[in-house]
Amino acid sequence: MTRRDHSRGFTLIELLVVISIIAVLIALLLPAVQAAREAARRARCTNNLKQLALASHNYESAVGCFPMGTPVRVATYSQGWIQAGDYDLGHSLFVAMLPQMEQSALFNAVNFSVNITQPQNLTIQQAQVETLLCPSDPAARQVEAPTMWVEFPGFRAAHGSYAGCTGTWSHWTWSPTSRPPLAALVAQDNGIFYVNSRTRIADVTDGMSNTILLGERMLYDRYRPESNWWFSGWLGDGLFDTLTAMNPQRLVAIGSLPAPDTNGWPGVEDNALWNSASSRHPGGANFAMADGSVRFLKETIQSWPVDSFGNPTGVKDGGGTMHPFDGTTLYTLLPGTRLGVYQALSTRNGGEVISSDSY
Repeated sequence: MTRRDHSRGFTLIELLVVISIIAVLIALLLPAVQAAREAARRARCTNNLKQLALASHNYESAVGCFPMGTPVRVATYSQGWIQAGDYDLGHSLFVAMLPQMEQSALFNAVNFSVNITQPQNLTIQQAQVETLLCPSDPAARQVEAPTMWVEFPGFRAAHGSYAGCTGTWSHWTWSPTSRPPLAALVAQDNGIFYVNSRTRIADVTDGMSNTILLGERMLYDRYRPESNWWFSGWLGDGLFDTLTAMNPQRLVAIGSLPAPDTNGWPGVEDNALWNSASSRHPGGANFAMADGSVRFLKETIQSWPVDSFGNPTGVKDGGGTMHPFDGTTLYTLLPGTRLGVYQALSTRNGGEVISSDSY
């Protein structure tokens, strides 16, 4: 007699049930895995800012002040957008403290006799510095040829994810003959880094732990590859202010905004995207304080009123208008407008008293 094996396999319904259970388990585990990865990226970003804050303090110990936000001098040559006799905005604070970032070889390659965007500094422009890249901002890792601000044939720019804080606003100007003059403009800048700044630790009278030194600034696809150049001292590259809201990308419908003009400048509607601190971390951004500590500030931190684009509603420039905040005029607060906690944290000597439980 023969014996048959009557073992049976899974039915179609049983197989579908098993697959469904596996799918549910994956759906439950995936957010936890993503959260763990983001926590690791945020921790690495925190470490980057700690290293940069330490480098800035080492620079202050060696030189006697924090590095300039960007040096400005009268240009003696004409090339690209630079014209002889006009002001020539220079390199970023990160270029100045490359030796303190263990990048002495890169620092030695800088030609300080010309603007940082000129052909003589091609090596610097294309160099990526790992400490300047947030792992949650993958777009910043690209080295790209700008489409609007083409400095010279073959120009390609590396990006960065961090910038120095100028305070509640930023200033620059194009010409030594402009009014108000550059000295009057930068005298209003109340942060640690700004045009021709020479801020000492003793100048930070609001308290080192209550003053923002550095912050994150994500690379928006809208401005790629025109902004976040780590080697440049321009606002939108190596500097940011707190004039506009933190993380304005949460407020602005970026796809509905008009395109930047032919020079690459953002429109009136999206100055906030160009000027502000921002990150791809959920809910806020990392900031290095002047004492070297790093804190994650929530985007819900109390701020002065802003409009739907993130621009302040209680500030006007010297022309009496609310826009475009181009940095070439003095700012005044409208009656009743007060600094928010976010703005107060960005000033070095405003005299504000900020409790630790307010942010």
